Amino acid sequence: MTPATRHTTEDGLELQFGTNHIGHVALSARLLPLLSAGRARVTTMTSSAARHGRLNWADLQSEQAYAPVRAYNQSKLANLMFALELDRRSRADGWGIVSNAAHHRHFRQVQYRSRSPPSARTKRWISDSYTQRLH
Repeated sequence: MTPATRHTTEDGLELQFGTNHIGHVALSARLLPLLSAGRARVTTMTSSAARHGRLNWADLQSEQAYAPVRAYNQSKLANLMFALELDRRSRADGWGIVSNAAHHRHFRQVQYRSRSPPSARTKRWISDSYTQRLH
């Protein structure tokens, strides 16, 4: 989904960010007690487009400058960051939730599991690919 012009959700969020990211975060948060009780797995669908994403904190909703692909990439980067943060919090607080991130078109999925910490290679890939984009 990359609409040529900027659209918003019913809540006023930029459509791609609201649909691809915020909706999933809100659903996961709402289900958190059940997920934790069931020691569930949460798989967040991201995309290789996240590699090109940057979080534009000054214009997170693309109100000042909308570009379809840039907004999509940003939403997919936010998905990946959510999966990693959910995993971090689950481990730190003992929730028992396994958080995975997967690319929707590849058989080979990058997964982050709370029972199996990311390898050093995966950590380097995450750091190299995303840390600089957070500023």
